[in-house]
Amino acid sequence: MATPTLTEIRSFTSDQIQALSSTDIRGLTSAHITALTTVQVQGLSSLQIPNLATAAIRGFSSAQLEAMGSTQLAAFTTAQVPQIQVNSIKGFQAEDIQAFTTTQIAAFTSTQIPYLTTAQVAALSSAQVDVLTTTQVRALTSVQLGAITTESVLGLDTAQFAQLSAAAMRGLSTAQIDVLGSSIFATISSNQLVQLTTTQLQAIEPDNFAVLTPLAIGKLTAAQVAGLTTGQVDVLSTAQACGLRYRYKEPNGIKPCCAR
Repeated sequence: MATPTLTEIRSFTSDQIQALSSTDIRGLTSAHITALTTVQVQGLSSLQIPNLATAAIRGFSSAQLEAMGSTQLAAFTTAQVPQIQVNSIKGFQAEDIQAFTTTQIAAFTSTQIPYLTTAQVAALSSAQVDVLTTTQVRALTSVQLGAITTESVLGLDTAQFAQLSAAAMRGLSTAQIDVLGSSIFATISSNQLVQLTTTQLQAIEPDNFAVLTPLAIGKLTAAQVAGLTTGQVDVLSTAQACGLRYRYKEPNGIKPCCAR
């Protein structure tokens, strides 16, 4: 059939939408998609959706995406996902995020990532977090980082963690910090560590604190050093203590070193 006009497609029933061939579907534009009602988009099958032109994907509104089922959304191709408008991303429900494959998650652009809601980020599984590209990780906001569950945050490896911005580090919860492995702390940068609040810093287990590099520890502020726990001070190596910019005997018990 010939490509329907906008007026014609607005009059289609769900059955007529489902009857569109792959050729018909490929002929639809973003304007056609925008013209569809939420009931009509529910008529699109998981076999039809992959045939939509990438440019047509830009026509989906948040209301339309919200109306679609997880099976439909899981049918979006990795070429289509990056075309979803940033203002439409909020239409995804938590169960929709969970239904996305890891390849679909990795297809989101760094421009789209900041528009994910905290509920959507909280729905990410450890496997989905694990496939986030370094570019995507750099785009995470502090609020988004804090929304990742303690189970899923374990999906971050050292390469990904190294890409977290200084601003994002402030979003880490004490529960997240508590479950991170020593490999993360062994590679945390001085610029990242210095962003942590006293409360966040105190959440680092002594065993993990012991693997922080002298360079990273050397950038701690006076307030951070004063807030170190007894357990953290007790595991400081000579190299770490000498790396401190601020050295106190009291109240944290850190003894001066490297004295000439």
